[in-house]
Amino acid sequence: MKVILTEGQYNKLILEFYDRDKLYSRERIVNSLKSAPQYIKRYIKKLPNIEVTDEQGNKTVATKIPEVLYQYLHGNF
Repeated sequence: MKVILTEGQYNKLILEFYDRDKLYSRERIVNSLKSAPQYIKRYIKKLPNIEVTDEQGNKTVATKIPEVLYQYLHGNF
């Protein structure tokens, strides 16, 4: 059996999945969760602070997020 996928479906399948090692901007995640329900906000305090330096030498704070936050933020909750 063959399955035909469009390019958009292929990209969504490949690129939109939970990666536990991916780093996200901590500030952006916290701002996105400010209007979340209380049981989701509890995860904010548990997020790790990871300092990251980009190519220009700018330091930013990144974090890794659990799968439940990924699902909440991407609308699959």
